[in-house]
Amino acid sequence: MARMYQKGQRVERKVRKRLEEMDYYVIKSAASKGIFDLIAFNASGGGIVPWLCIQVKANSKPSKKEMQKIENVDVPEDAEKQVWVWRDRAKEPVIITVK
Repeated sequence: MARMYQKGQRVERKVRKRLEEMDYYVIKSAASKGIFDLIAFNASGGGIVPWLCIQVKANSKPSKKEMQKIENVDVPEDAEKQVWVWRDRAKEPVIITVK
């Protein structure tokens, strides 16, 4: 169990670093027990979504139940809900935009 937690933390750090490289300010959810692991804000404009609400997964997509929770949560109009799945040894994550 501890190894899974550590792996999740590593993947969250990778996602955070990627977002910061894209000029987002990133806030981590306390203990990542909520629906979203990271909230990211970008005020620079230029066609970039100002707010991202992100669920981070290592290797597998969320379950149907998790996806339903993400789909059902209301976020501000200028925010986008995303799931980032980063598989072992992959150079890029799979990014799923949730409506």
